[in-house]
Amino acid sequence: MQAGAGFRLCEKALEIDANNVTALSVLSIKYWQPVSHGLSADPKGDLKRGDDLVSRALALYPDLAYGHVFKAEILRDQGKLAEADAEAERALYLDPTAVDAYAQLAFNEMELGRFEDSLQNLDKAIRLSPHDPSLHYWYSAKASALLALKQDEQAIGAARAAIAIDPTFMPPHLTLIAALGWTGRKVEAREALERISTLFPSVTRTIAAAKVLKSERTNVESEPRYLDYWDRVIAGLRKAGVPEE
Repeated sequence: MQAGAGFRLCEKALEIDANNVTALSVLSIKYWQPVSHGLSADPKGDLKRGDDLVSRALALYPDLAYGHVFKAEILRDQGKLAEADAEAERALYLDPTAVDAYAQLAFNEMELGRFEDSLQNLDKAIRLSPHDPSLHYWYSAKASALLALKQDEQAIGAARAAIAIDPTFMPPHLTLIAALGWTGRKVEAREALERISTLFPSVTRTIAAAKVLKSERTNVESEPRYLDYWDRVIAGLRKAGVPEE
């Protein structure tokens, strides 16, 4: 079933029972997921709509593990990492098999510069659910953490794993090119850049665009290690031959 059809079913379920906690929490994904993927035209509004839904679900049933997972994602997108961590930990307390909570912790840890911890939680999620629909996100995040730790060969492998699962997901392509740049594999990097041109023709492929992306993902309060990671991404892209403008 495609996501749109699933959301319509949730909306119909809520017409029948406005207190259906599963429908409320799942429908929240319709709003927060585009924000987390950088595809929302109204991030602040969409996060509020998603938060309203999942907060209603949790008010009705505080022990809804995946409600806390979704709340963690919303809080992370709002830059409230400590609160997001608490929600993910609550989800795991309620349901130790809630693998997305491990991923949420890993995403938070990445932004906090705790790359080693991020890798551990990503590996837990992958081990517990090796065929999960979110696997490409996890391998992509793993590639980023490995790149941050200067484990460039391993980062290449993780990025390629993410791309093999879903080539239409952009972030691992960027990580792959940066890691290839750091390892001096310019021919492969050029091939990877050409692949982005084919898959994402509207995406600007320059160092200037990467700097804009960094400015969108970081601020003056960002952890120094996370800022260093973005500097390493940009330096790797430059080494790979990505043009400045």
